[in-house]
Amino acid sequence: MATKKTIAVITSSPAKASAIADAFLHEKCNLLLLANETDGYDKVSAAIKKKSRSCKTEVHHCMKDGCWEADAIIMDVGREDEEDVASLIKEVATQKVVINITHDCDDKKLQQLLPYSRVTTLSEIPSSFKDIIGDD
Repeated sequence: MATKKTIAVITSSPAKASAIADAFLHEKCNLLLLANETDGYDKVSAAIKKKSRSCKTEVHHCMKDGCWEADAIIMDVGREDEEDVASLIKEVATQKVVINITHDCDDKKLQQLLPYSRVTTLSEIPSSFKDIIGDD
């Protein structure tokens, strides 16, 4: 039996977190919604719990702890926040896939900020975990 994958979702707003989480509703995975200010994220988590039995969701205010638990990390933050977020997760994102879905983020800079992670930029929200890492 395959273990549940854990995906850390770092966004700049609850609306963005909700859009990303909706893509994973039918996956058997754990979603960790991460934000410094978690106001509004509890509502997103509650909505996911109502919609899906297979997708477990938690809200964390500590990005480092949340990313430590994750198998992969999805980031949707503005260019002005990418350096701060990268510095918070760098130590625990080693050898993990970091998916950037922010249109205004500098891919090369993010890869430099996270040198031991596999940074990938996608133009849209991935629809499944295997779209992130090519895993079943």
